[in-house]
Amino acid sequence: MKNIKTAKRMMGMVFFLLLGAGIIGFVSTSANASVKGYDPRPLTEESKAALKKINDYTTIFLKQELFGNKMSKVETIELKFRNPNDIYMKWIGDANKGQEAIYRKGFNKNRVKAHKGGLLNLINVNNEPEDKLVMDGQHHRIVDAGIGPTSLLVYRGMLKGIERNEASFVNHGTIKENGKELLKIEAIYPEKCEGVTHTVVKGETLWDLAKKYDQDMYVILHNNKDIDGPKDIKAGQKVLVPYHYCRRAVTYTDAKTKLLVKLEIYDWSNKLYEYYEFKDMKINVGLTDNDFDPNNEKYKFKL
Repeated sequence: MKNIKTAKRMMGMVFFLLLGAGIIGFVSTSANASVKGYDPRPLTEESKAALKKINDYTTIFLKQELFGNKMSKVETIELKFRNPNDIYMKWIGDANKGQEAIYRKGFNKNRVKAHKGGLLNLINVNNEPEDKLVMDGQHHRIVDAGIGPTSLLVYRGMLKGIERNEASFVNHGTIKENGKELLKIEAIYPEKCEGVTHTVVKGETLWDLAKKYDQDMYVILHNNKDIDGPKDIKAGQKVLVPYHYCRRAVTYTDAKTKLLVKLEIYDWSNKLYEYYEFKDMKINVGLTDNDFDPNNEKYKFKL
């Protein structure tokens, strides 16, 4: 009995030593971590709760992304979404006008059907979301498009910054835009892009590294200038996987709905890296299977 009590005391001492050293980290939650400046967590929790009430929606999605040192034109996209992950997108602005993409979880072998606009609309792509042709001109996969994935990407970055004690937040107050009151919050991360240096194993891609380190694939690609694409790496190569998503993130949250409606992301050169905006959003409108069917007579897919 004495030996059992001694063993228990020793186990308890080991636990607290490991805890103090940070080896056991599960007790350190974001709720207990200190925050520099404004604390964004209550607002993010309200936003997450609002997202859970959404079954489907339509919106006009504006997007602009940085490729190398060149910023793309602003793309205006009609977007339809239905849980769990059905997506239809049609480009209606000047940039890529007429282009369409459709994805329905559990159908078409979980592949994306897409086509360009104009004369190229005769050429249809029917490939996996990570395919090079499908990803052409995109930072994110179609399965990561929309207000839900975009919001959770931002909130995940905020929590990671808080837990690493490497983020500060500024509440810029309420601004009025298009008749709505928006809460403008800025997240600021370290000035220098630092991260894990990963040694590539044979067969790995940047998609594998993104999954392994819980980072976005294009963020890894953007911060490794010697890599041209997600499959352009070989065994033994060193790849920097940034700890954080960006240098700065400016979010605009609808004060009434608590949904993120606009986002500006800046890279470590302080260049605009991503701009996303969700306008004219209509929630829970009762979208049907026909809205996500390439046979829909209003769509221009060549079957």
